[in-house]
Amino acid sequence: MDVTDKLVIEICNYIYEHGEYPPRGVISSEGKDLGRALTRFRVGETKLTNEQIEFLGKADKFLSRTEKNIQELEAYYQVHGCLPLGDEHVRLREVMGSYKSGQVPITKEQYQRLEAIGVFLSNTERMVQAIESYCDKFHKAPTRGKKSPEGYDMGNAIIGYRSGKRQLTLEQKQRLERIGISLPNASLKEDAIVSIRQIEKKETLSDKIEKLKAEKESLISTAEEKGITKL
Repeated sequence: MDVTDKLVIEICNYIYEHGEYPPRGVISSEGKDLGRALTRFRVGETKLTNEQIEFLGKADKFLSRTEKNIQELEAYYQVHGCLPLGDEHVRLREVMGSYKSGQVPITKEQYQRLEAIGVFLSNTERMVQAIESYCDKFHKAPTRGKKSPEGYDMGNAIIGYRSGKRQLTLEQKQRLERIGISLPNASLKEDAIVSIRQIEKKETLSDKIEKLKAEKESLISTAEEKGITKL
């Protein structure tokens, strides 16, 4: 395996692990700057074989596909005020499931965006929130036939909670009781723990240099305010 092969592999591994291209300052196992290597690949300074180009192309598609799916979910939420959870949205439901299960890694920033539109909520929590919203708007509990934003029957859900056929956490039960829904036979469950495969962005050499520059500028500014002319 030659040097270029090793660089291509390490760049692709970085993309899959971190959800972004390696910036300058990220060093390979053999001391090469991955960010600079990627720039040389892009401008044609380093010639690549068809196999190497295909390898990098797959990593690029991985990045763009994940981001594209997240943007599609955000756009749907902005238009409809809910997530595409109905039976007609099988693909996007599977996409959301892949993020919740950790099958597809996401960056911290992508996690925050998905969290903001409720992707990581359980189906039960989503239903409880819909019932709360309905009660707040109409001052009564939804009956059979009243649908949640995602299209599921809120009246049937309440009947299931009352009979114990559908489980609630203690906190969810208490919230429903506070809005006047009695649940004498409620079946309780533990809070579900969702394990997200979140990609943490590591601090690169460039990040460290920028941080040191900012600290130096802050010290100079403080010194000037105090009349100190020399650090």
